[in-house]
Amino acid sequence: VKNGTQTRFWEDKWLENKALKDRFPALFNIVLFRGTHWLRQWARLQRHDDLRDQLILVGQHLEMSALQFFGSNGWLSNRHIGHV
Repeated sequence: VKNGTQTRFWEDKWLENKALKDRFPALFNIVLFRGTHWLRQWARLQRHDDLRDQLILVGQHLEMSALQFFGSNGWLSNRHIGHV
């Protein structure tokens, strides 16, 4: 993943060694602009009430991944990044 500039969010195996499109196929199937910046996709995904549980799970995985990344680079935190 490195700094993320070359990471394909849905296709690359950067979260627990599995691509998000394979881990969360229902979310991937509703994404219209797969090459769009992540923040735009996240906003679109949040509009689907039927996917709420999957969004929470994705958020938890992303939080753990981010905390591990920052922790390995000397950052410490005892707080959550955010809530879904």
